[in-house]
Amino acid sequence: MIWTQAKTMFAAALLAMSAGLAASVAWAQVDVESVVEKEVVVQRDGASVVVREPAERVVPGEVVVYTYRLRNSGDQPASNVAPSTRIPEEMIYISGSAEGPGARATLSADEGASFAPEGEVLVQGEDGSLRPARPEEFTNIRWVLEQPLAPGAQTSVAFKARLK
Repeated sequence: MIWTQAKTMFAAALLAMSAGLAASVAWAQVDVESVVEKEVVVQRDGASVVVREPAERVVPGEVVVYTYRLRNSGDQPASNVAPSTRIPEEMIYISGSAEGPGARATLSADEGASFAPEGEVLVQGEDGSLRPARPEEFTNIRWVLEQPLAPGAQTSVAFKARLK
């Protein structure tokens, strides 16, 4: 019980500190807002509906949605926009959850040294051969916007992860 409470408190601190994108941003005119939420089921008009609420408290096993809202605050199109973030160590990436309209998501299992589409990330197995990375082995996510972000335009990218 004490471990679960400590882990829950740790998770809240982890969520607050890990919601940022990589600091080495080459597209300085793009503002980034980080949002960390969890999905909950509520009843509306007799039907169950999934809504998102701030992830102020998360317990082991719960899924968190990390969303990064990007806005071009400059007066020129922002090209080569490729936000990336570290997956918090206490979280396990949910397979297939990296998304964003007009963005191509890639993952890393080597602390961001290399990126590839999810099914193509390879790691060395116990026998020395290469095998596809499992969700718990992913360390970073990067999205590449396929088109420049126009002045004043906004988009978002997101992923889901489960607290260990």
